[in-house]
Formats: sequence, C-alpha cells, structure tokens
Amino acid sequence: QRGGRGVSAQQLVDMVNREDAIVVDIREKKEFDNGHIVDAINIPFAALETRIDELKKFRERPVVVMCKMGQHAGSAGTMLRKNGFENVSRLTGGITEWRNQSLPVVKP
Repeated sequence: QRGGRGVSAQQLVDMVNREDAIVVDIREKKEFDNGHIVDAINIPFAALETRIDELKKFRERPVVVMCKMGQHAGSAGTMLRKNGFENVSRLTGGITEWRNQSLPVVKP
C-alpha cells in the first residue's frame, strides 16, 4: 500500500480525464518506444531517483505509476511519496493489462 493504491485501466482513464492525472511509465526507453499510454512520461525505474525533479511540477496532481506488469510500480510509488508526492497510485497489471483491454497505445 505504501506505493499507492492500485487502479484499474478504466480507473486510470477516468483519472486522466477527470483529475488531470499524470502517468509515469518506469519501463526502459526501448519498451516505452514499443508502445505507451498517451502523454505518459518515461523515466526508467533505475533513473527515477536521479530524475525525480522532472516530476516536481506535477506534485499537486494525481500521479499514476506504471510498469510492464505491475511489480515495480509499488517501489517507484514509495519513492515518489518519500519525495512529497501525496496522490500516488499504480496501474494494476501495468501495460500488459492495459493492452489486454485493447486500450490505445502510441508509438513514437
């Protein structure tokens, strides 16, 4: 729970549309470039600690962390909370679940 509550793909869509939520994709750039959620910010998990300042301007907005299958999002969420982000969630099942539900992904 420290890493934030889990949200479903549909809840994520609602959060982006209604609450102006930010999606932080912590997969490696190569995976991110294979398809990601529209407007997601890619900061690989290994770089999150050193790049967390890039997200500070979004501190007041809901942040949803996502990875490939949902295992690493909790650790990233915990790191964000320790850095003053209060409204942190994680996408249950990650991009895998998002794709399973035939939701749109974009490629560069």
